[in-house]
Amino acid sequence: MEIAQSLAQTHTAKIQKFLIGLSALVLCCFISGPVISAEEEHNPALQDALQWIDKGNRKLAVSKLESLLKTDLSESEKLQIHHALGYNYEKLQNRPQAVR
Repeated sequence: MEIAQSLAQTHTAKIQKFLIGLSALVLCCFISGPVISAEEEHNPALQDALQWIDKGNRKLAVSKLESLLKTDLSESEKLQIHHALGYNYEKLQNRPQAVR
């Protein structure tokens, strides 16, 4: 009986430590995420496309993002566009486009 209680306490302590570490990691991501994105300034066309994503009009957003890839953008903006395209194609259930 004592062994079972000891094992239960050990597992409980490990779970508590894991949850505390996970909470700290999540908190750090939320704190650093907005600071990083607040420093970036996007061109108006990219902002417009991203707003269409927020509004749920994925097809229009994809169209605008695809056309933006053909323009002269920074590598950071191209990376963001590819990420947004993959996400939206996945939501539109177009997996071949999502993984390209």
